[in-house]
Amino acid sequence: YKNSDDIDTIREQRNEKANSIYSNIDNDPRGLWTSVSYVNPARKEDRPNLYYPLFNPITKKEIWHPTNAWKYSKETYSKHVEENRLYWGKDGGNTYPRLKKFISELEGGMVPVDLWTYKDTGTTDEGTKQLSDLFNAKIFDFPKPVGLVSKMMNLVTEPSTEDIILDFFGGSGTTAHGVIETNLKDEGNRRYIIVQMPESVAEGSEARKNNFSNIAQIARERIIRVSKGIKANKIKVDKGFLSYTLTPSHFKPWQNYHGQDPAELETLFSQFEDPLQEGWTEAGLTTEIMLTEGFPLDSRIEAEPAYGANRVRRVSSDFHAYSLLVCLDDKIAPDTIARLDLGSNDVFICLDRAITDQEKLRLSDKGLLKTI
Repeated sequence: YKNSDDIDTIREQRNEKANSIYSNIDNDPRGLWTSVSYVNPARKEDRPNLYYPLFNPITKKEIWHPTNAWKYSKETYSKHVEENRLYWGKDGGNTYPRLKKFISELEGGMVPVDLWTYKDTGTTDEGTKQLSDLFNAKIFDFPKPVGLVSKMMNLVTEPSTEDIILDFFGGSGTTAHGVIETNLKDEGNRRYIIVQMPESVAEGSEARKNNFSNIAQIARERIIRVSKGIKANKIKVDKGFLSYTLTPSHFKPWQNYHGQDPAELETLFSQFEDPLQEGWTEAGLTTEIMLTEGFPLDSRIEAEPAYGANRVRRVSSDFHAYSLLVCLDDKIAPDTIARLDLGSNDVFICLDRAITDQEKLRLSDKGLLKTI
C-alpha cells in the first residue's frame, strides 16, 4: 500500500531537537546536513551484488570492506559521487564514507516516534486538573489530557484546512477542548464532532453534586465553559457549537391494520389526523424535517424577517443548491402566502391544517409544497 496515491504519510512537525543533529562542517552550498553510514549490516557473501570497490577522492585509494557489503548498488554509488553526497571526513581520514542527508530536502516534517512521553502529551493527572479547574470539582475520573489530543491533531491536520475531528466516545469532551485549544495556537479552522451516550454518573459522586446526571451533560458544559474562558480573554476564534440529543421521532409511527372492522379502521385514521406526537417542539421538528429532507446537521437555519405574520425559517447548506422554508405555525397568514418567494427548486413545508385547499393551490403555483 505504500505506493498508493490514496495513502497519506503521517509526519510530525520538526523541532529544535530534531534539527540539532544537522550541521555544515564542509560549507556545502546545499546547507545543513547529517550523515548515515554507507556500510551494510549484511555480509558480502550474502549480498554479492552490493560488494564492489569505492574510491576515496582525497587519498586516491580504492576502498573495500573486509567483511560487509555496501548499502547501495554500484549505480546508486556512482550517482552519489556525481552529486557529491559522500563525506570522507576531514582530509579524507574516514575509513569508509558517510552519505549526506540535507535538511533542505526533507518534506512534510519527520517520522513520528512510536512512544510518546508525558512531556509531549501530558498525563491523566494533568487532564484531571484541567477539568477540575473548569468545574471547581473533580467530576470525571481519568480524563485524557488536552495535550494528547493536540499532539494527535498536529500529526494529521493542517491549520488552513477545515478538517473534522470525529470522536465517537466523547467522554468528558477532551477532544472538543483540544480542537479549540489547537485552533487558538495556530489560528486553525478545524471542527469537531463528538458523540457520547447519556451514560449515568454514580449516585453521590461529585458530578451528581454539581447537577450532572450523565456524562454527555459534562462534555456539553465543558465546551461552554472553555468557550466562555476564550470570550473573557477577548480572543477571536469560532466558539459556537451545536448540541443534539437523540430522541424518538416527532411523527406518530403508523400501525398497519390487519382486521376487518371498518369502525376500527376509521378510528385508526382519526388518530392520525394529526401525524405529530404530543409535546413536539418547533426546534426539534425543524431538525427532524431538515434531516428527513437530506440536509446535514450543520445546515444554516435562519429567520426570514420578510414574513412578519408568521415564523418562517430558511434551511440552507453548501451541499444543496436549494433551500427549505419551514413554517410550523397553526395558521399561515394570507400575507405570508402572498409574499412567499421561492426559488425554482426551493421547498415550502408547513402543517397541513395551517392552510386551506385553495391556499395549497396558490402555494403550489409558487414552487414545491409539502405539508405535515
